[in-house]
Amino acid sequence: MEFSTIAVAVDFSAPSAMALRWAQRLAKDAGGRVRAVHVVDTVGPGPGPRERLRPEQLAIVDSLIADARRHWDTFRQDVAGAAASELDVEVADRRDGLRRMLERCPADLVVLGATGTGSPNVGLGSFAAAAVRELAVDVLIVRDDVHPLRLSRVVVGTDFSPAAARALDAAAALAARDRVPLYVVHVVGPFGTDVEVTQRRLDAAVAAVRERHPHLVVTGELHRHRGARAGLVDFAESVGADLIAIGQRGSGGAREFVLGSMAEQVLRDSRCAVWVAKAPAASGPG
Repeated sequence: MEFSTIAVAVDFSAPSAMALRWAQRLAKDAGGRVRAVHVVDTVGPGPGPRERLRPEQLAIVDSLIADARRHWDTFRQDVAGAAASELDVEVADRRDGLRRMLERCPADLVVLGATGTGSPNVGLGSFAAAAVRELAVDVLIVRDDVHPLRLSRVVVGTDFSPAAARALDAAAALAARDRVPLYVVHVVGPFGTDVEVTQRRLDAAVAAVRERHPHLVVTGELHRHRGARAGLVDFAESVGADLIAIGQRGSGGAREFVLGSMAEQVLRDSRCAVWVAKAPAASGPG
């Protein structure tokens, strides 16, 4: 994996500390840099451009930014490698603020923290779901209580699309880095699947990974389940995976049954970290 810039959203919580540790580790491996970003959430439209603010509004905004930087100075001391990193602060609605910061200074990957083993719609969970849906770059969501920095098993779901191929590349690189098993999984539903053809495509995908990573233990799995989303999460839990990688195409319609909006549903239901790879821009909606 090659990342020149990794953006990590921090809110000074334990989950965002884990996200920062992940970002530091990935940047070190890839020779990239970490850019920490914090949005002072206005729970609604932000104050707007600085040049349009009245002096009393500008004073409030500057006070909020200064307060965030003071929190950051303490927060980053507990994360190895983060002491030299600076913090970008935006006062805005969280989603709009993150999007604006990424437009000003693009990143190759966004890392977010989510709390606990239940629904991630707590802490940064709902924010993470919005990031998966709206951002054009890959998004990694990590858990603070079940997910170590060193992986034990990685699962990647594939429907053989360009987005799934990018997810497979990321998953293989992570598994090879930590020398842990990689499972390449295609979920076979109850209807309309040519198992023989699908098995050949899966075998070809696995063979390509083995060629790039000859020392990596890679297993291809056709997993029978009534639904793709539930099937992928079910398989990951059965092997004790601590990361699922999946492609996000957002293609709409019946194709979402495979790996379109399914990425958001996997995020909602899984109990491990989730890497969501976006389709290459040149490939179109698929």
